[in-house]
Amino acid sequence: MPDKTLDAKQLAELLHMKPHTVTNYVLYCPERLPPHIRLPSGKVLFFEKDVEEWLRGHRVQVLPPQQHPTDFSQKWWWVPPRGRFPSQVAARSNRR
Repeated sequence: MPDKTLDAKQLAELLHMKPHTVTNYVLYCPERLPPHIRLPSGKVLFFEKDVEEWLRGHRVQVLPPQQHPTDFSQKWWWVPPRGRFPSQVAARSNRR
């Protein structure tokens, strides 16, 4: 049994895009879309299996929130002396 295919309109509906956006992406930036095939008639098709794999690869993993340190003895921020950067401080001390 052949693999099921999606056309540009069906893919656009799946990705919540407009069909002309999918068509433009195929022409100008195909790396933004799943792998596709172009028939001799010019019609572009996407294999459903390729689309599912592509979507899994673009899934964003949400990490649990990190605990904030309760030990404030370690300074996690730094303020340059007198509002200057270290290179400016070293340059002024060498002038004397």
